[in-house]
Amino acid sequence: MVDGDTVVSLGDFTGVHGTTGKEARARYAHVWTVRDGLIVRFRQYIDTLAVEGARS
Repeated sequence: MVDGDTVVSLGDFTGVHGTTGKEARARYAHVWTVRDGLIVRFRQYIDTLAVEGARS
């Protein structure tokens, strides 16, 4: 989605924790602010509880 200088990406993250070997699956949102063709701000929102579950 694009609205003015803001770009939003929604998706699903899947990864494997390097120490435990457990898989993490989480939804995320990325929000970019773009001005004059350059990214001037980036924000990431992710289900940290889902990622934390792979640590233990």
